[in-house]
Amino acid sequence: MFSTHNLSTREAMVTDLLQGTNADVKGVRTFFGMKFYSSSVVLTIGTFMSGKVWVGRASMPAGRAGESASHGLTEDIQSLGFETDRLKSGTPARVDSRTVDYSVLEPQHGDEEVFALNMSG
Repeated sequence: MFSTHNLSTREAMVTDLLQGTNADVKGVRTFFGMKFYSSSVVLTIGTFMSGKVWVGRASMPAGRAGESASHGLTEDIQSLGFETDRLKSGTPARVDSRTVDYSVLEPQHGDEEVFALNMSG
C-alpha cells in the first residue's frame, strides 16, 4: 500500500460492489469480507474476472500460474448495466507439430492493417 494526499490505495480481490440507494457505488467488499467505503472507487480488474484456463478439452476457474479467478465482481458490474465479455490472453494452444497433418489445413493469416493507439497526446 502507498498513500499520498487525498489518495489511499488497497490491494485485494474485490468480490462485490457496495451500492447506495440509487445503485451508486459506495465502496467494495473483498474476498475476505472486508469492506472499504469511499466517495470514489477505481477498479483495476486485470484479467482474472471469472477467469478460466483450459487444459485440453477441460477447463477450470483460475488465473495464471496457479492464481485464482475472481468471482462475484463480474455479476455486480453487469447488474449496473455494464456489458462484460471474455478477454482472450492470446496464448496459443500448445500442439505437438508432429501430430498435425498440415496438408488438410487452411491458412488463417493475420490482419493486413494494424491499428495503433496514439498515446503522445
